[in-house]
Amino acid sequence: MAVWIILNASAYMRPWDPYPFIFMNLIFSLQSAYTASLILMSQNRQDRLKAHNDYLINLRTEEESKAVLDNFAAQNRALEEIYEELSAIRSKIEENA
Repeated sequence: MAVWIILNASAYMRPWDPYPFIFMNLIFSLQSAYTASLILMSQNRQDRLKAHNDYLINLRTEEESKAVLDNFAAQNRALEEIYEELSAIRSKIEENA
């Protein structure tokens, strides 16, 4: 880019793109147009991959949460059985006393 500007501004050679450098701006505009579309497609692909990974992580988290809740439910049932047995023992002790 610097060589382009120096050769055209210094008139060392016959300038093919005088000072406002319209042709150079056209080339950069075309380059940015196709580069932007490639970047957007790449980001879209990355977003889809990220969304899929997030889905898998959420699915795994849900499975782990269900396992923890099932464990809590089993503990509650065990505690209820222990409480019922203690209540039965207490009522037998009160009947004998």
